[in-house]
Amino acid sequence: MSVSSHHAVSAAQQQPDNPRETVINRPAAGISYYTPAQSPPSGTASDPQPDGKKIPKLFQPLKVRGVTFQNRIFLSPLCQYSADNGHHTMWHQTHLGGIIQRGPGLTMVEATSVTPEGKTF
Repeated sequence: MSVSSHHAVSAAQQQPDNPRETVINRPAAGISYYTPAQSPPSGTASDPQPDGKKIPKLFQPLKVRGVTFQNRIFLSPLCQYSADNGHHTMWHQTHLGGIIQRGPGLTMVEATSVTPEGKTF
């Protein structure tokens, strides 16, 4: 039985009456912060496709000037109006983190920390 990465336990935590396989979370290579390596990476299409067709354009990389996006799924600012005095909160981290971990090519965050003159409420 495999245990998903967010339920990983160390060998010391395993109980003899409840044996579980140890899963090691390995970091993704080339990223400046910790995120678990995924195979295939989140936001990519299966290659080859199960039906033998070409990968859909939505999941093909897109190069704009010097930036290459892994796919063409872009998340626009959501304007949730949930900032605390102009600053993002744990709600933003949880909400956007859940979306971002699924692999959009680009994510834009709503305006936060604007000057008092820029606030609309």
